[in-house]
Amino acid sequence: MKKSAILVILTAIICFSLTAFRPEQPTPATVRTVTVVAGSSLVSVSASGALEPYRTRTLGVAGYAVADRVYLNVGEEVREGQVIMTFAAAENPAAALDIEEIAASADVSSLLDGDVAAALGDSVADVFSASELVSPFDGVITAINIEEGEQAAPLSVLAEVSDFSRVRARVRLSEEDFAAVSVGMPADVSSGGEAYRAVVIEVSPMVRSSSTLTGGSERYGEAVLELYDPSGALVGSSATAKIYTERRSGVITVPFAAVDQDAQNREFVYVLDGNCARIRYVTSGREFGNNLEITGGVLGGEEIIVDASAALSDGCAVEVER
Repeated sequence: MKKSAILVILTAIICFSLTAFRPEQPTPATVRTVTVVAGSSLVSVSASGALEPYRTRTLGVAGYAVADRVYLNVGEEVREGQVIMTFAAAENPAAALDIEEIAASADVSSLLDGDVAAALGDSVADVFSASELVSPFDGVITAINIEEGEQAAPLSVLAEVSDFSRVRARVRLSEEDFAAVSVGMPADVSSGGEAYRAVVIEVSPMVRSSSTLTGGSERYGEAVLELYDPSGALVGSSATAKIYTERRSGVITVPFAAVDQDAQNREFVYVLDGNCARIRYVTSGREFGNNLEITGGVLGGEEIIVDASAALSDGCAVEVER
């Protein structure tokens, strides 16, 4: 056999061996990326509570009286000044009253009914003498607590009228978040699977404290939000809210899925470097919807991998999904 033929055969064998026994290269992971952009973002605080009518008023009598006629039932509409019920003539005429207004005028709104009566004495009948209960505004009867022929005790709640023409959300915020809220701030309210635009119309002047299930205490503040369009809102149902407290410029945000933590609880992202994923440790700030503020570690214009929890490692090959 000629030397040239032998050389060709040996070369073929060597090439086959190198090809056949070369370690298989891993398939690059397919990833999605986003480009980091510094922009403006709305800062929000979260709150929870319930929807309530625009206003509710409880009505009763100042002295002992017997219900003569009850003209309306729960759920019926009522007009301002319309008679809800009348009382039978008595030796001392009954005094119809708005319980909340009476308590407020006497500066004893925090007392119990019996204490209110004691504090007011006989002055109630002098100011609110009447033999009938009338509605203070247009609304709906939400409670009737007496039947015809029954006797009413002084200052007991006999009827309740609510105004559903507007709907509000009364919410609680943590003490820290509460300090950032003021009247006029825009908000988004969610209730019953529906979303509503709203505005802060009232902020409590004080921070309150309540007991927790674990025996501790938490401090919170209350705010009232008015819904712009309450169509479909179910009064009494639970609600959550995001109140937008300020707009920040030059903020770098990334999707939550782009940020992960290592065994030492250090936050990191994967930055795209050519066809490789490079780990980059970062510091985070506030939450902005589905995004997280990054205060250090990445720069505007860099491309980061969206799913940091994927099977990636520092320096691994990736293929960007286009």
